[in-house]
Amino acid sequence: MKITYNWLKDFVDISLKPEALAEKLTMAGLEVTALEKFEDDYVFEIEVTSNRPDWLSVAGIAREAAAITKSKIKKSLPAGRQEKSKSQFKIQNLKKETTQFKINITDKNACPFYSARIIRNVKVKPSPSWLVKRIQAIGLRPINNIVDITNYVLFTTGQPLHAFDLDKLKGKEISVRFAKDREEILTIDGIERKLTSEILVITDENNPIAIAGIMGGKKSEVNTATQNVLLESAYFSPIVTRRVSRLSGLSSDSSYRFERSVDKGNIVNASNFALSLILENAGGEAGSLYKRGSDTVSKKSISFTIDKANKLIGQDLPTTKTKAILNALGFKISSEKKNILKVKVPDFRQDIKSQADVTEELCRIYGYENIPLTLPAVKPGGIQEDESLAIAKRIRETLAALGFSEVITYSLFSEENLKKAGIALENAACLENPLSVEQKILRPALFAGLLNTLGRNLDLGSERCAFFEIGDCFSRTSEFSSLGLLADKADLLEFKGKLELLLQKLGVRDYKFLPSSRPFFQEGRSAALIIDQQELGIIGQFKKEILLAFKIDNREALTLELNLDKLKTYVNFQKTYQNLPKYPSVTRDISLLAEEGLAYQNIAQIIRACGLENLEAVSFKDLYRSAAIGKGKKSLTISLEFRSAKGTLTDIEVKSYMDTVLAQLCREANVELKTAASIGSSTP
Repeated sequence: MKITYNWLKDFVDISLKPEALAEKLTMAGLEVTALEKFEDDYVFEIEVTSNRPDWLSVAGIAREAAAITKSKIKKSLPAGRQEKSKSQFKIQNLKKETTQFKINITDKNACPFYSARIIRNVKVKPSPSWLVKRIQAIGLRPINNIVDITNYVLFTTGQPLHAFDLDKLKGKEISVRFAKDREEILTIDGIERKLTSEILVITDENNPIAIAGIMGGKKSEVNTATQNVLLESAYFSPIVTRRVSRLSGLSSDSSYRFERSVDKGNIVNASNFALSLILENAGGEAGSLYKRGSDTVSKKSISFTIDKANKLIGQDLPTTKTKAILNALGFKISSEKKNILKVKVPDFRQDIKSQADVTEELCRIYGYENIPLTLPAVKPGGIQEDESLAIAKRIRETLAALGFSEVITYSLFSEENLKKAGIALENAACLENPLSVEQKILRPALFAGLLNTLGRNLDLGSERCAFFEIGDCFSRTSEFSSLGLLADKADLLEFKGKLELLLQKLGVRDYKFLPSSRPFFQEGRSAALIIDQQELGIIGQFKKEILLAFKIDNREALTLELNLDKLKTYVNFQKTYQNLPKYPSVTRDISLLAEEGLAYQNIAQIIRACGLENLEAVSFKDLYRSAAIGKGKKSLTISLEFRSAKGTLTDIEVKSYMDTVLAQLCREANVELKTAASIGSSTP
């Protein structure tokens, strides 16, 4: 929002220099991001927060400046020059129209109020020098006196206006309606635009003449041949305006204000102000004002307890000071009883909802720098770390120790990018109105972004990459937290081992891996992580064509995806401790000849089901395939560790355990014993 120093002085008597005023405004919440000299004036560029549409006008900022500097606000709107102007005309003496003009509104939610004022016999010409200077100072291009006046009033009052050439309109009516599909309008920027049924338009009897609240049409614009003007001043729904702006790809100073909601109580006043300037600078005769809908604003009152506010501020403000600040900001005090004020909220303050909001206004104007710094008398109770954060912290620590680097990738993807990764899009969450085709779909998985990261790092010369990411993934019906891992030049069993170490660090038990196929994984090189019959994640090795699609050549890459929301149920950080063993363990390796489809975890499950009292651990040791073994066969070496708490186990006891295990495996898994070797015993 740009304004000038002299423009502000039309509203308020300011004695501060521009630099000092900029500092005061910034400290009160109106951040002045730039201050530049323009001829004999100064231009302020102010960052306006989205909840303060009243600051999108010179009048609104002048009101704040008056409250901050304790200056007087001027009662009437300026006409631009010092001498008495035609702005003093009486509305009730306007010339009546010989023919009635009709306004139709098809959707009162999209346009609650619309006004159209007719002004006849104007003379369109270049704007006077004072007006040209004002609009050039804020970066606008002068067009003619009528158009420049509508822009001047917009920036002065915050109410957008639009002037139509009345003689170019067909019929004696204006309609506010949604466009018909495939209707067209040539906007004032010279572009022919196709409309849809979601775009709100202003039409004459036949065709659209403007996109409501955003941009007028070329065919009805005011130029030097214009004699009669129809002046629009209306209220358009912020939601509708924002949607239309996105759909049409158009944005303007008018739409920027309508999107944030304008002051309904100021709509007709702004039209009257523009009329006074037009009569002064373009001549003509003021005709009738036609209105449709309601510009009534529901009045808000807040019960304001001074003691409560002072406690919140941490400073005892006198009642007189409180009332003076609120009056300066446009609030009205309607009653006072036992330190309780009934505060009437002005129409233009749509952001004020409660006592806390009013208290914030007191702080701003009184000055945060004037409130003494004190430590709050707060005794914090026991602080318990959020479980999800604790899990994420443990994951980061573990994976960093394993050599993985954390990355953050975009959560929005193109359809093409996800298809390259082999991800099905049937259940994907798509944006209805994306900023670009590259940001159309919310990611259903993390590995697409990780593949992009891998490709980029390899292009930059990285030799070996291992990444992880913790982030949200999406479907049409849900959002969930996920962990993704990706590594190249890694063995699948080694990668699985790192996952098992991570699960161990998280205290997750009783899980298993089952074969699982995915369109992006190599056949027989993937598995699903299962707990309690539900799938928590997948692990696997990418197909060559998937890697080539991401320009990853001559590499093997593995990935892992875990649903952290599901995993959280099984995480257990509680640890139990036991005494160190007194006696050594005894380890035996067995090599088994098994069918290719028999998984190691099934063998381990059978061994544990034997119920051997002194069996301490079962672990995978080696896998071997060769033509000598035979097609469809594999050799598995498994290590069994035994330990007794009562004494050192003898060879006879261990042999008895091994015989039991082998007999059970032969019966249930149809395996053959290849070799059996004693590795000996070792002390811990």
